[in-house]
Amino acid sequence: MSGRGTFYAPFFSEDSSILQDPPGGGCDFSDVNGSGTAYYTNGVLTGTEVQWHAQTICTTTAAGQSMGGIIVNSSLWLNGSSVDTGTEFVCTNCNLGNSPGAWVGGPSASGTYWVGATFNYLLPDGWIWGTPGTTACNVSTTNTALLICGNTSGTMYFPPTN
Repeated sequence: MSGRGTFYAPFFSEDSSILQDPPGGGCDFSDVNGSGTAYYTNGVLTGTEVQWHAQTICTTTAAGQSMGGIIVNSSLWLNGSSVDTGTEFVCTNCNLGNSPGAWVGGPSASGTYWVGATFNYLLPDGWIWGTPGTTACNVSTTNTALLICGNTSGTMYFPPTN
């Protein structure tokens, strides 16, 4: 299971005296992946184990560039319902983030799995986002320095019998 997503949204300084610049090379949030193992006894599903992560990295184009903050959250979905959440990642003055998770399911855990993730990118003080270059991201309606992006992985299927 893997996802897609990169953005290069324009940003603008509200104050020319700002000292910290955001990363000039955009941010990649395409690394939304999961893998799992299904266990069968006599051809019947007895359990599953799934590990996943949602990761982002922002590319700098000059020394001293960083986001004001990044928050990454992930969830594991099974047959259209969220079954677990990953570890929330929160940082300030950083350029990368990762939200991993692990889940163990029992005999009723057959079906289609995928990972969903949200990525929050806060610009340094004095900067605001322009219009994002992707429909996967939206500028916050309450804070124009915050860009919220979403992505999902591909799917994997564990049948009830093999």
